[in-house]
Amino acid sequence: MGISNKLQQTKRSTSGLPCSVGVLLSELEPEDREALQDVLTSEKSSTLPSNRQIFEILKEEGHYITFYAVGNHRRKQCRCFSSNAEVEGEDK
Repeated sequence: MGISNKLQQTKRSTSGLPCSVGVLLSELEPEDREALQDVLTSEKSSTLPSNRQIFEILKEEGHYITFYAVGNHRRKQCRCFSSNAEVEGEDK
């Protein structure tokens, strides 16, 4: 079977836990969770922190997630949005 056939027949994986940002959101105190959720789901603008700034803030607070994970979650390209995993406060 050729690559094109395999790609056409392969369904997107729906297994796995929420991404590391999703896990972090489920573990944060309500005030921090709401603040992070608001920034992650708001339309990007010049008044909001960048992905790099969000990553640095989380790192400073002792949360070890990757810069890549912040961007993926913010773009809704992580497991939280492509699987059956549910993240508190997330709309799919």
